[in-house]
Amino acid sequence: MGFHLIEKFKQNRSYKPILIAAAGILITIGMWAALAHNERQSIRQHVVLETAAVRNELFARMEARLRALERLSHRTAREVQRSPEEWKQDVLALYSHFGGYQAIEWADAKGVIRMAVPDQGNQQAIGFDMNTRAERKEAMNEAEQTRTMVVTDPTELAQGGRGFLAIWPLYDEDGKPGGYLIGAFRTAELLDTILKNIGLAGYNVSVLHEGQEIYRSAPADPSIEGRWAREQGISAYDLNWIVRVWPGRELLNDEYSYLPEAVFVCGVGMSILLALIVHLAQTARRQSSQTRQTNLALEQEIIRRQQVEDQLQEAATQLEQSNRELQDFASVASHDLQEPLRKILAFSDRLQVKLADGLGTECRDYLCRMQNAAGRMQNLITDLLTFSRITSRAQPFVPTDLSVVAHEVVDDLEARIEQTHGTVRIEPLPTIDADPLQIRQLLQNLIGNALKFHKPGEPSRVRVFARQREDGQALCELSVEDNGIGFDEKYLDRIFTVFQRLHGRGEYEGTGIGLAVCRKIVERHGGTITAHSRAGAGSTFVILLPSHHAKEHENHDPQTDHDTAGR
Repeated sequence: MGFHLIEKFKQNRSYKPILIAAAGILITIGMWAALAHNERQSIRQHVVLETAAVRNELFARMEARLRALERLSHRTAREVQRSPEEWKQDVLALYSHFGGYQAIEWADAKGVIRMAVPDQGNQQAIGFDMNTRAERKEAMNEAEQTRTMVVTDPTELAQGGRGFLAIWPLYDEDGKPGGYLIGAFRTAELLDTILKNIGLAGYNVSVLHEGQEIYRSAPADPSIEGRWAREQGISAYDLNWIVRVWPGRELLNDEYSYLPEAVFVCGVGMSILLALIVHLAQTARRQSSQTRQTNLALEQEIIRRQQVEDQLQEAATQLEQSNRELQDFASVASHDLQEPLRKILAFSDRLQVKLADGLGTECRDYLCRMQNAAGRMQNLITDLLTFSRITSRAQPFVPTDLSVVAHEVVDDLEARIEQTHGTVRIEPLPTIDADPLQIRQLLQNLIGNALKFHKPGEPSRVRVFARQREDGQALCELSVEDNGIGFDEKYLDRIFTVFQRLHGRGEYEGTGIGLAVCRKIVERHGGTITAHSRAGAGSTFVILLPSHHAKEHENHDPQTDHDTAGR
């Protein structure tokens, strides 16, 4: 039974395109999964390395501060008795060299704090009895018994707030107890100081002690922290901390790429294309075979039917012509199908119409995602084609009334203006030498952007105005001003670059090519374009164009301008 099915399958070549499409899609899914996995592994490796670097830096800098206290303790018992001021100078030098101390204190043998440096902010610690709190008394006893430094668990500082203490027992030259040297650290300020010097480069850090969080550099983001956070421990003296590091959302956005999704979409599209080409080739071969059989029958019939030779010859010619047309169609189709988007959208629409009731929620979601991705790519290719035609299909410069062009653009954008409840005010504009179609495209992009990037809940207000300037030649300074969301001017160069966007695709529609088209149009006219803006305070785009041009001598051959988006 299985053998007969295999033989039947081999004979029925109509399944071949389906097999090719399925194999291509499976390979595409494998490549997509591998690329996505490699991208995630790369991010995880970066987080592990950053965690180790942060842990090592924290360990080294904490150890440096504690060892500095240890060195200071060797002379504290002597100096506080003989020369308190000299001791304070030593402490101030240590305090200024190592940031993060709340205070460096000296307590007498009874545990009462007698001196605290610096004086500012630490007055309430003077006279504080360390024995009044059990954890401090226990730490002093342990330090005296072991004659080593003891670091307390997180506790309330005498000055107020949370922190921890590093306590070192002191002994005079005769070996008698000379009190305690105490380093008081405010945890948040200490770690802020250390991490600021390290430089986190887009990463966030939290520190835990015995499972309790004692420090966090950024607000909680469970969706990122739970997935990407990595931990390493720090053990220095009695410090037992866990350092947790994870990438910030902006860093993750920079690390992620659209390559896996692009490979997936292109791979599926090419698989479908290849299957269609194979199907067309099979159809052509079947037609060719049928034609050969018909010709053979006609040749045999000619022997018997000489009287209808002319009719048979005409039929053979028609069949031959039909075969050539079919082969030509297959060749043309194979070239047209280099861009699969139109087919993807067409078949996805058919699936949605024919199988609307039979598709599950997940399948409808997949179909919707495929349509959206194909639509975005179609818009992208259309915008790229527009971008490429700025010079390839350019028209000569003629006197162009900017006021007329601007009002035509406003008429075209009437629906969007009503949608945003906005207004566009066109002030008197001059007449300059320009390409009218490209100037129309320039104003439509700028005014359209002004309407699109408006503040939520606030009507758009757009103003188009101009003034004449003289800078060795007559110039027209054309400005488009709005009250929209604005942007930080540090991104000024970026916004005029192809594919560059300051907002996510889900916030505002577009492909990131519109302003690049504007710049190319302005440059073709021998002008410049720039913008002035602040985030939340609107934007003003300023275009400087020559008012007059010498007669253009352009070599323009429309036949060389091929439409790469298909016919």
